Amino acid sequence: MYPDGRAYQLMRQLHWACALCGFAPREPLAMAAKKHKNSPLAVLEAFRALDDPEGPSEELILRAAERHRKYAMP
Repeated sequence: MYPDGRAYQLMRQLHWACALCGFAPREPLAMAAKKHKNSPLAVLEAFRALDDPEGPSEELILRAAERHRKYAMP
């Protein structure tokens, strides 16, 4: 969906180990966020912001990259 690499760059900024995590056909971004202990809502907001001309703000990226124990998958 983003052949220019914007989504890959965002995943790198979120410190996700693999770029395939969010693009796996059977794994939604919210599930990948939980796997990496990120807030699913903040991650979704950051990826939605890729559609804006200016992209996600630095504040939004930092909020999405923050790790939380409560989002860890059981």
